Amino acid sequence: MIAKLFYFAQDCVAPGGNKIIGSECLPQTPDTSDTLKTIFLTFFVSVGALAVILMIIAGIRYITARDDATKVQAAKNDIKYILIGLVIAGMGAAVVNWVIGFL
Repeated sequence: MIAKLFYFAQDCVAPGGNKIIGSECLPQTPDTSDTLKTIFLTFFVSVGALAVILMIIAGIRYITARDDATKVQAAKNDIKYILIGLVIAGMGAAVVNWVIGFL
């Protein structure tokens, strides 16, 4: 049963014939700039998706605020801060892609 869960694992045998456990038994993949770019792209897409969700929530709060001036101002501030954060994340993505282009 356990062997089915870890089908990708392999037995590592030391030169003396003993089985060993360690990081050398794990499958290895070379680090490339594509791997790093994929990690950062995933992060920035997650930030963008979170910003969209927060923007929807702030918009709903703005719509439901009605005549309460403090709630309207709080919702406007939330929208403003979400947009500022989205711009900063976009600039960060541009810088990361520019730097990775030189690697």
